[in-house]
Amino acid sequence: MPSMNNKNTKVKILILFLVVVGFITTFITGFILARLLASEATGGMIRVAPGKNDIAFPSIEEDNSPTVPQDSTKFIPGKHYFDDTIILVSKKDPSINLVATVTRSEQDGSYTQGTRVSFFDGSSWDRKTTSQKTESSSIVSNGIVKSWNVQIDPTRVLKQTVDGEVTVNKKTIQFTSGILQNEISVRSLPGYTKFMSEGMGTITVEGTSYDAYVLYTRIYSLNASDIQFYSEPLGLTTDWMIFWDSAGNFYHADVTNVQKPTDIYQTHELGILKDPQGAVSKTFNVSVTRDGLTPPKDYTISFGESLNAKLSFQRIDELNKAPDGSFQWFIGNIDGKIERNSQFIPGKGLIEYIHN
Repeated sequence: MPSMNNKNTKVKILILFLVVVGFITTFITGFILARLLASEATGGMIRVAPGKNDIAFPSIEEDNSPTVPQDSTKFIPGKHYFDDTIILVSKKDPSINLVATVTRSEQDGSYTQGTRVSFFDGSSWDRKTTSQKTESSSIVSNGIVKSWNVQIDPTRVLKQTVDGEVTVNKKTIQFTSGILQNEISVRSLPGYTKFMSEGMGTITVEGTSYDAYVLYTRIYSLNASDIQFYSEPLGLTTDWMIFWDSAGNFYHADVTNVQKPTDIYQTHELGILKDPQGAVSKTFNVSVTRDGLTPPKDYTISFGESLNAKLSFQRIDELNKAPDGSFQWFIGNIDGKIERNSQFIPGKGLIEYIHN
């Protein structure tokens, strides 16, 4: 039986050899697969700092371009800030306008609510402001704002409506909007998030109602120090404009030159077009030409790139929003026409001019 024993011994050795080879193959395959998966997760590049016992693997894709570290968001505990602004411009002339803003700035254990309302009754402007302490960031009533209600759609997906009532020089002004969709993004940072909604609504003055264009703006901040407040002169010049043409298009321009820029506020250009179907287009190439009056009266605003439009208009009235003379801040109604795709379309809106 010696031959049989030798045969069995050889079989056992062969089986043991196959087991060891299989284990080594599985280990190496798994190691390489893990490296490949790590490469896939990092965009096809393996970047491992080699150590004494590390195995150097070549990158799967050759790429000699410098790497840029991913920005990280630091949620620094700061004071919260909220800003709601509604603008209504009656569709028919003479214009009946309301520009109402309520800000809430967090303090130690409370909030300061600032209210600013500008109202144009068809012939002249009135403006009222007030400030008060509140316990929360909710909008509370005061001598100017009687009510301000934002109704969020049950789906909680962008849609909302707003209604309210303000009083200016003993005139009761009520406003209501159709569905607003937060479709225009302007800022997208934890310390400064800003969305605008354009739509239709109604402005009612002493019981008489007018169909109106609506622009609603909401600002949120988790850290108010990330917002540039005008506590000192920045040497800035701003032309801020909104315009509705008779074909159902909405235009917005914000062109600001800052001679003393800060880390959080610098020169910028923004142009927006929202068409009747609700599509929003933007350009960061906007030029403004105006006369030398203070405030300017004749304007031309050119929208570059995908918008390719030119707006010419005149300011037809004015409200001085800084009557103390510390800086120049005016708002007024405008009439004009937009030139786009070889067409000239009339329209109306508002222009705001700031210079300090």
